[in-house]
Parts: sequence; C-alpha cells; structure tokens
Amino acid sequence: MEILSGQEPIEAVIFLTTQARESNWEKENKWCYLGLAGELENLEKEKRILVQTVDIPGSQDQGSIWEVFRQILDHLDEEDEVYFDITHSFRYQPMLALLVLHFARVIRNIHIRGIYYGNIEAKRPGEVPIAPVNDLSSFVDVQDWITNVYAYLHTGRAEPLYQWLYTAKNRQLKQGASPDQLATMESAVKVAKALKELSLSLETNRGPIIPGKAKQARKKLQQVQDHLPHPFQPIQILLDTMESQIQGLDHQDPIESGISAVTWCIERGLIQQAYTMLDELVLTAICLAEGYRFEEVKDYENVRSKVGQQVNDAIQWLKEKKDSSMEKDDHSLKEYLIDNYRGFIQLYGELKLDRNDLNHAGWRKDLKKPEYFARKIAFHNKQPGKYANLIKELRRYWQENKPEAF
Repeated sequence: MEILSGQEPIEAVIFLTTQARESNWEKENKWCYLGLAGELENLEKEKRILVQTVDIPGSQDQGSIWEVFRQILDHLDEEDEVYFDITHSFRYQPMLALLVLHFARVIRNIHIRGIYYGNIEAKRPGEVPIAPVNDLSSFVDVQDWITNVYAYLHTGRAEPLYQWLYTAKNRQLKQGASPDQLATMESAVKVAKALKELSLSLETNRGPIIPGKAKQARKKLQQVQDHLPHPFQPIQILLDTMESQIQGLDHQDPIESGISAVTWCIERGLIQQAYTMLDELVLTAICLAEGYRFEEVKDYENVRSKVGQQVNDAIQWLKEKKDSSMEKDDHSLKEYLIDNYRGFIQLYGELKLDRNDLNHAGWRKDLKKPEYFARKIAFHNKQPGKYANLIKELRRYWQENKPEAF
C-alpha cells in the first residue's frame, strides 16, 4: 500500500480465478482468516482506493490464457498509469502480465509506474515477518531496450530509440536518480542521437557525410559501453551488434564506405536509397579515378556533369553501336571504359534507367512492379540480385584505377 500514500484515489483492479476468490479474497474464506477484500475495506472507506474485481478463468488451456490476456487489456485505458502487483500470480501469469502490459504500452500508450513482487519467503529467522517488496520495473526497461534496438537493427531507424531514451532520462531526473545513473542515461541518449543523425543521413542519401556520422556513432557506442553499470550489462550484447553493423560505414576509403552504405540500405529495405546511392557512387569512383579531388567531386556543374556525360556516351555507344565499327575518341574516358570495363558500364547504364524510374515514382509507360526493383538489387530466394555484380565490378574498377591517395 506504499504507493497509495499522498496520492489521489486510485482504481485497483483485482483479477481473480474462482479458487483465488474463495481462498484469498472473500472476507470469510475457507481458511478462516480475513481475506484481501476485508483488508481493502478500510482503504475504500477512506476514499484512497476504488476496488473492482474481475473474474478470470483458472484453467491452463490456450483459450483460457488468451481470455485472461483480453480481460487485462480491456481494463487498460489510453494513457493509464499502471502499478502491477504479481505477488500472488500463479504459474504462467507473471509472464502473461508482462506481455499484456508491453502490448498495452504499444496500442494504448499506458505508462508502467511499477511492477512489484512481495517476497514473502525472503525473511530471516527471528525477523519480524514483513515481506520485502521488490520493484521489478527494470524488466520493462530491458523490454524497451530489446524492442527499440531490434527496430533499429532491422529498419535502420533510430528515432524511436532516441525518443524512448530521452523520455527515460527526463523521468529519471524527476525521480531523483543518482548522478551516476543520470550520467549513464545521458551517454545512452548521446549514442541514440548520433545513431539518429546517421540514420537520417542514410535515409536522405547524404553520401559525403555518412562516414563522419558513422564514425561519431561508433565513438559514442564505445564510450557508453565502457561505463555500463551492472544492471545494464546484458545490453552490452545489443550494443556490440549495433557497432558491428555500422562498422563498414566509416571506412576511410570513400568507395568502400559507400558500398557499405548501399548494402546497409538493401538489408533494411531502403530500395530507392540503395539505387540512388549506388548510381552516384559509381560516378564518384570514376571522377576520383580521373584525378579529381574529393571536394571537387561534389561540384556538379564542372565535374560530375562533365564526367557523367562521357560515361553516358560510353553507355549509349554500347547500347546502339556495340556491333558496329563506330569510331571512338582516342585516349578518351569513353574509349577507356568501352575497351576495359564494358560489362561494368552496361550494368551501370541499366541501373541508371531503373534509378530514374524509381525517382520519378513510376510515371512511365512501362510501369515496373515493385518486386522488379527489389529482386535486382537484393537477395531473392537466397540468390543475389543482378546489381550485386555491379557492386563487384565497381570494386574491381576502383582497385585498378584509384589514385595513390586512397
């Protein structure tokens, strides 16, 4: 009853099986001692609590378990603040309680203020028989870590993780957490913020800044791992996984970093981003191989468009005149690509057409199905897409032509 002190009247919902009602709830139960109903009467008279009982099935079959799930969920309203006592829960019920509360947090936006267990057996001989109450609310935090990190690893979106950690930090601040606890949470928020910036850079195709954002995120991850307190140690595994998945994004070689970014997008279903990145990455590699400095390659009018035109000329020549003796310009980039990287350039030309289709939202006479784009760039039935060969050819071209500076 500790949670009732100084509070407005709260509603207590007691879920009872028939056996629990007869044995522990009724004022005059079969054990001849005062049941919980009698204990709560005085609190009701003082208007500190409003008690409601709900009958639930006591059998263990699957239908009964789902009925209990429904009953609990039906008594949780939008934005409820919930304190859950599992002291007298039986068999599967504590696990079911955690599941239904987690489900309700997602669909009803309820707030878990505490999960309590009265440790009746944890008393020493000679002590006053008062059971210590254990707060198990940290299990909710573990659930949140798992849910939000899983979402990040599989979708690449860090916004939910950041929002959850930011809210959790503010909650700890209001609850008077220790300086060490606040410092740990602040470090976690900084990690999530760095991951959010990296995610946004990938989602919006900010190619030149992705390596820097990835490097910053990895640095923050390493810092927070070095200062995790004991309760957070299981989270270490999740953080290690996160770090390993972004490791290639901060590669010092801009083309290798770009390939890692393309792969990241493919693995997380960011198909349009993957096409756009790969298209621009091929052109970037050719510009750098032609001797332009990294900063110069960002100049569209004076560098990218001019080099791109020569590449397009090579693509067009291979498309229209590959079986003829059409003259080529001596010592030109176009001739060099045709003579040495024909397959690479042909695949690149195909990619550019697909990229245009995607970026123009399919407003073409020959509208292609969504599956067409996914199959060509991602794995399908355990087979790599066609553009896996383009990535392979890009690597070969880069290794054979990259300047010594790289």
